[in-house]
Amino acid sequence: MPSSLDRFRGCVVGCAVGDALAMPVEGLAPQDVAERFGGCVRDYHRSDALGPGQYTDDTQMTVLLAESIVHTGCLDVQDFASRLGEWILGGDSGESRVRRVGRTTAAAARRLAEGVDWTKAGEPGGGCEAAVRAAPVGLLHAFLRTRLLADARLSAVCTHTDKAAIGGALAVAAGTAELALAASPLTPAHFINVVASAAAEESSELAEAIIGVKDLLETPEGRMPEWAGTGAEVRDVVPAAVCCFLRHPRSFERAVERAAAAAGACCSVAAITGAWAGAHLGLARIPSRLLNGIENLEGLVGLGEGVYRVATSRGREVSRV
Repeated sequence: MPSSLDRFRGCVVGCAVGDALAMPVEGLAPQDVAERFGGCVRDYHRSDALGPGQYTDDTQMTVLLAESIVHTGCLDVQDFASRLGEWILGGDSGESRVRRVGRTTAAAARRLAEGVDWTKAGEPGGGCEAAVRAAPVGLLHAFLRTRLLADARLSAVCTHTDKAAIGGALAVAAGTAELALAASPLTPAHFINVVASAAAEESSELAEAIIGVKDLLETPEGRMPEWAGTGAEVRDVVPAAVCCFLRHPRSFERAVERAAAAAGACCSVAAITGAWAGAHLGLARIPSRLLNGIENLEGLVGLGEGVYRVATSRGREVSRV
């Protein structure tokens, strides 16, 4: 069984690996994925202005949130919001360049950059960006979960005010926290209930879609419904990530490959799937060929270790009170 530290590392790196693997496929129809990649994306490829192994805005925002947690020692929404504002103004070149950001996040981040208070900057879009970046919040509260859902909600509202979008952030954070410290074998029904219960705090519709994954897990791989991952809405992306992860809980590689092959909004599906698979299996179970080709590997590992130090420190402090 992997150590907690290796799970934290694996979560952050896994998010980036899944994102980068799916990057050249995003926006394609399933039939196009089958024609260009044989229906399975196993290696990093170039797409548009991004090279093989580079990740998109999904991981960029996850990194920003993890960096904020490491810097402040907690979930400081003002600090995170400031980082989002600086990021959206980062320019068109270099590592700080904003990559494929969604309209809702872009609009909210620009408002933050203009000095609008984070409590008023959010936009009413049902996209999945708040959910995709929420894994670091789950890591932060893995050892003590009293503020898990509250902080996941805060991490979302600075860009998204839609209840389903916020519910998606709660679901991803709760799933991450559950996996990062799991001491017993993964039970799909239990994991689905954990994730769906968190989503239900904000959106019963999203919760019902997640619960529906129980039926999908009985569906043969070749008969996966066409909706799985193809929409950019959180109502599509989070259930698809739950399904991809639970279909292959013992293989990081197969889980993210399945997510990448979903096409459509597959970067988001694969980023969440990779974060969960990495938190469940640890960094050591991510294939070396995927680690060797990923952008900023050392920095990603360091962020996982940094969030681990913050999380363990907070757990000890609360225990002493």
